[in-house]
Amino acid sequence: GGTAEERGRALFSDPKVGCFLCHTIGGFGGTRGPNLTHVASVAAQRRPGVSAEDYLKESIQDPAAFVVPPFDNIMPLFAQRLSSEEIGDLVSYLKGLK
Repeated sequence: GGTAEERGRALFSDPKVGCFLCHTIGGFGGTRGPNLTHVASVAAQRRPGVSAEDYLKESIQDPAAFVVPPFDNIMPLFAQRLSSEEIGDLVSYLKGLK
């Protein structure tokens, strides 16, 4: 239940999904992947002509599309593990992190 953003926050923190194991938000989480505390602000500027929402969605569906230096591409293919609705919920949550 809840809003898409609330469901996305729950997915991010769910050990079965594991986002927090590699990514930090507000000082909570791992450091093997980029810090996502302000990801919505950064995502909007990562690729000219690509919206923050599209950048985030593609980053989750195809982690090799946008590898952030100096991090290696170790992110699993979430398009195979999460439904399109769950990916949308994660994007909704991440879009609010400015």
